[in-house]
Parts: sequence; structure tokens; C-alpha cells
Amino acid sequence: MSEPTFQKQAELWGQAYEVLVKRGVLANLLECKLLSPDHPQLVAWKQCQLLDVSKALNRGLEIIDESLRERVKAAVEHMAITAYGVGYTVTREYLKSLPKAARLKLKLRALWCPLQLPGFKGDIDDRMCRDRQAFYHEFGLHGVLDPALSGKGQPANADFIIWLSGEFKEDYLLVQEYSYDMPYALGDFGDQDAHLEELARHRRLIDSRSVFARVTAEVEGESFELSEDIRHHLSALTSGNKPFYKLCQGCSYAANTSEWLRRDGVLAKPVNVRALAITPNGLESIAARYLADNCRQS
Repeated sequence: MSEPTFQKQAELWGQAYEVLVKRGVLANLLECKLLSPDHPQLVAWKQCQLLDVSKALNRGLEIIDESLRERVKAAVEHMAITAYGVGYTVTREYLKSLPKAARLKLKLRALWCPLQLPGFKGDIDDRMCRDRQAFYHEFGLHGVLDPALSGKGQPANADFIIWLSGEFKEDYLLVQEYSYDMPYALGDFGDQDAHLEELARHRRLIDSRSVFARVTAEVEGESFELSEDIRHHLSALTSGNKPFYKLCQGCSYAANTSEWLRRDGVLAKPVNVRALAITPNGLESIAARYLADNCRQS
């Protein structure tokens, strides 16, 4: 039995990372009491244990050797701590950034947080059908269930979406997309030196980005459009943790979700939309405000 390619291994670890980040996101939503413990989407999450992630990874990686299985388990436990912290912190800071009046009046209207363990083996078409049915129900859409809801860049393919609404003049949509930058060698996290080296590696990555990586800016009252030609250049941004590529994905899901909700008549207010690309090496974010006629202010 041949060892899975590095690309396949990275894909499996990326799927594990997504699950572990989402655990932190959900924990924060529960702590803030935006999310009820008996919410239907939490049923699967309550049944999923950390050991389930390790077992799924070992199956996907086709690991038989017991010592290597233990190494994967230790790496998942390490990742669980860091990924949980990222998901929890990002969600907490997003909610803190909302206007105080909005935080007091907004409630969770819809949550999209599908659980998929690494190495999914089922039929893709069946899964897409289930996902769009679940999305349709969760967001209260009307009319005929359109298969286009599962199309490329469409909402039912998103990693994570929350819709906040209530007795406030505007609604809020948050879309999160996740990507894992896998190192070429898996550390032995049974050894404390591996934890230190992981922290040092992250520090080197941050330092290599120069001072401009620490600059952030927001623009109000202006708008911009991305050229259609940019799609021809995205392939150059798909290596590593591909933050810009994932941000573009998140923007597509965010914009299309807003359009679906508006077109279906379940969203009437202006809506503030934010897309977040989350990786172990940093975050990328972009936001826009959609008016009632679907005009956009960036």
C-alpha cells in the first residue's frame, strides 16, 4: 500500500484543522449565548470527540503502525489547542467589533457549520444534496429548492456562516473559510521540543512578511470592483496557506448568500457582510455593506 501523496496528506490535515477551528467558534457563540445548546446543528458536534478526528486522520493517511498512530494523535491534540484558540478569538473579536447597540439587539437567526471529518468517503452528490437541503431549511428559504445553491461559490459550499438579525436597523453576515499550511515534516508532539519549534516556526513566518503585514486599513463611503481577469491569476496563489485565494472564496460565499436571502425575500434590511480567511499563520478579512437594493458599499 503506497503512502498518500503530500497533497493528499495536506488535504486531510486541512480538513482536521477546519473541524478543530470550528470547535472554538462554536464555543464562543455558546459562551456569548448567541447559540443555544440545543440548536439542531450542534447534534453532530456533541457526538464528535477529539479521538474521532485522530481516528479519521489515521484512516485517511492509511497508517497501520501503532507508534505512528500515537504520533498523529499527539499532533491532533496539539492542533486542537491552537486551532480552538484561533476560532474562539476570531469570533470573539468579530462580535466585539459590532456597534454596542447591535450587540444588545441582534440574535442568531441562522447558523451554517457543517461537520465533516477528514477523509470523507461518501457520495459527493448525495452530500451536496443534503447540504443544500440543510442550508435551505436553516436560512428559511422559500419556493423550490434550487440545485444552484450547491454550485461553485454558492452558499451551501461555505465552511461557516452566521446570520445575525433582530430589532436593529441592519443585519450582519459573517463567513469564515479555513486553510491549513502543512509543514513538510510532522513534529513529534510527544516531545516538548516539538511544541517550541512549532512556535518558533510561526514566529519566523510572521517576521518574514515584513512590516506591511502588520498594517490594516478600512475605507468607508467608497467602492471597488475586482477585474474579471483576476481569476486567471488565482492559480499562483493556491500554494501554501493561500490566504488571498481563501479570502476570494469567502467573498463569493458572502456576496452570494446576501443575494440569495434578498432574492428570496427573507432579508429586507441593509446587511453588513464580512468574509474571513483563517489560517494557522494569520487572518485575511474584507467587509462590505449591502443596501436594501443590493447595492454595495465597501
